Amino acid sequence: MKRSPVAFTILCVSLLALAPHCDEQRCFAADEAIEKPKEQQLEQTRKDELLLRIERLEKILADAENKTRKKRNELSGLADRIGSADSSTLNRAQQTSLEQIGVLRGELTKIRLKRIMAEAKLQAREKLQKSNEDEASISKRKLKIETWIKQETQLAEELEQLTKESRKYGRASIDVEMTRKEIDSLDPVVTRIIQEIERSKLELQKIGK
Repeated sequence: MKRSPVAFTILCVSLLALAPHCDEQRCFAADEAIEKPKEQQLEQTRKDELLLRIERLEKILADAENKTRKKRNELSGLADRIGSADSSTLNRAQQTSLEQIGVLRGELTKIRLKRIMAEAKLQAREKLQKSNEDEASISKRKLKIETWIKQETQLAEELEQLTKESRKYGRASIDVEMTRKEIDSLDPVVTRIIQEIERSKLELQKIGK
């Protein structure tokens, strides 16, 4: 530590006044005896600060690593549950589902229109009682209507299933993208904390050398 010339002069004058036989070398030794404890105290204070900093940083690091590990496990769980952890793959799967939904809706609409028209004609004939069709022909019409109703029910169930699947892919794609972004944001934080810990440890090693 750099010694103040003024303080050193005052110290020597004081000692010489008290002890005329005290020379400059003894003054220097007395000065060192005063300054050394101060320097040691400052070094110890800095060591304590660095140790506390390292302890806090290590706690922050453990927390960040736990969060990163948790997010990676979530991503792995998504992959196991939906078959992929790639948002582009999930987007393509959703697009395929939407295309199938469009086809099914078209088929369902056609069948529904046929069934509605057939029912309307049958009801109109029965109401006017002008049908010249025999019982066999009427039964055939009714059977056809029942077939269309079954097809409608089946297509409606398939449509509902595909809609759920499409929504699942859409939600999964968003979840995957968000989880990846969180992991990407945590990784550099972990790296910076490790660097700060290493710098603090290096400074701690240099103190007192």
